[in-house]
Amino acid sequence: QRAASPAYAKEASRGSHREGVPGEHLEVMTVDEGRKIAVGGKILFAEGSAKLLPGSGALLGDVADRIRGYSNRVEVLGHAAPSEASVSGVYIDEWELGWARARAVADYLVKECNIPANRLRVASGGSVDPAATNLFPEEASRNRRVEVIVTGQFIR
Repeated sequence: QRAASPAYAKEASRGSHREGVPGEHLEVMTVDEGRKIAVGGKILFAEGSAKLLPGSGALLGDVADRIRGYSNRVEVLGHAAPSEASVSGVYIDEWELGWARARAVADYLVKECNIPANRLRVASGGSVDPAATNLFPEEASRNRRVEVIVTGQFIR
């Protein structure tokens, strides 16, 4: 097991990282908290839903490969577009929808990718930190995302 090194954390890439994943759905960047992997768009969730779409497994497998082998805490932070919770009527608000999305990704990482559950912390960003404006449907779909943040906190 290793902690994230500064050299590794400086890696930044954009685009799909597995064959068969269309478009740009994965972005890796360095942030104050550690290393952030933003995953989302129409490939992960339908509007107003926290159910993972078919085909999202390859993308989440890529995320798992990037966090595997480290002993750092990983925060899984779910997001939603404004007013998106009202689409399905299942979620009270965007905070709950964001949390449900983060939980769906965390569950997948644990059950399908064998990431230890004690490394993960699930949280919601609701709709307060948009990745794009919501003026057009394509832009709003970028806010249906989950960020996976490898923090500096070491887990034993």
